[in-house]
Amino acid sequence: MRLGSIGGIFSKNVSGLNSLQRTAQDVGSEVRRMMIQNSGTAPEHLAIEEDVQGVQKRLKKVDREMKKLDKPSATKKSK
Repeated sequence: MRLGSIGGIFSKNVSGLNSLQRTAQDVGSEVRRMMIQNSGTAPEHLAIEEDVQGVQKRLKKVDREMKKLDKPSATKKSK
């Protein structure tokens, strides 16, 4: 059974736990096969990327540092 997305569950009128599990397994197998076919790399061999929360934290830190650099420095006024 070839399904392009979870929508296939609804379009094929899949019902029942066993049928749903089998359909989910088929979809996963198809996605895996397509990943290997397109990139030549299995999902388990892909590099682990930084999680979204880590990226957000790093960006906030850089933003704070940039704002500090952008602030005009307090200099003494000469008379």
